[in-house]
Amino acid sequence: RPHAAGGASRPVRVEGESTLVVEVTAPIVGQELRIRGDELLEAFGAAPGGIRAERLRVVVTRGGV
Repeated sequence: RPHAAGGASRPVRVEGESTLVVEVTAPIVGQELRIRGDELLEAFGAAPGGIRAERLRVVVTRGGV
């Protein structure tokens, strides 16, 4: 299901074999994603074309996502 952080975040790559890297536009969005990390990783793995990542890395960007 869509989450409020959806417009302020985006997955950008998978590092190694198991780390999903997500860019966010604000630290508070990153904090929310970290809190809900297990749920996010599960949803990403279940999505068409998604992968089963074990770790989440959040990167705060200065520009828009």
